[in-house]
Amino acid sequence: MINPVIVSKNFSRDPEYYHQNALAQRRAALELSRKLERFQGLPVAGGRILEIGCGTGFLTRELFRLFPGGGFLVTDISESMLAICESRTADMRSGLGISADFSVLDMTSDPVPGKFDMIVSSLAFQWSGNIGVLLCRLRNALSPGGVLGFSIQTQGTFGELHELFLTHSVPFPHMVLPSSADVVAECSIFPEVSVSEHIFEEVFGSLRDFLRHIQRTGAGNASGDTIPVAGLRRLLKLPEKEIRAEYTTCHVIATI
Repeated sequence: MINPVIVSKNFSRDPEYYHQNALAQRRAALELSRKLERFQGLPVAGGRILEIGCGTGFLTRELFRLFPGGGFLVTDISESMLAICESRTADMRSGLGISADFSVLDMTSDPVPGKFDMIVSSLAFQWSGNIGVLLCRLRNALSPGGVLGFSIQTQGTFGELHELFLTHSVPFPHMVLPSSADVVAECSIFPEVSVSEHIFEEVFGSLRDFLRHIQRTGAGNASGDTIPVAGLRRLLKLPEKEIRAEYTTCHVIATI
């Protein structure tokens, strides 16, 4: 079970490392921004826009570029991440005259603060614990004609790693991700939905390198469970080989 306190702690550990090295997350944000381009020039682009799980600002900067006339509320569960996002976008906001507020928000328990014309999020909803419940809350927070755009990790993410652990009978404490079919089904509450699937891959020199990367980016275990020490030692003694980390994702644009 996902623990929001652990999620916040994980992502607050090393946000500067995250900003420099979370390459798959950066690519997912850029892909989502490309799908949101079609709303430029429409009334929704100048309305209230909520970003959930901004991280260090990969998607935030793209949103400011696409919708400079919008009024933004940028949120994250990690105060450290939020502070870096605010700092790193300061010059851009000043140059474009962006209106934006920044606030800590736990999407699993905090109420959505008002009505919005657009709600966006990149690779954060998998940390919600229940995507169906979250989507219902967000639909209710959208104004008529509103847009929800998000990306989410789905089943198949870190498949090679899971197979390695399974082969050597070592339990791997990972969250249960929805399948792409699950995401499509949960989005049926919206009258118009488009869904696309993408795989963003990173390659690491060894299992040790990969595990260290996951820990430092904060994208690891969110339940408090740990890998058994004896099993982990056994895996780390295996001959080193490259690890392919596949982030299997769904990108969704839903309108009401």
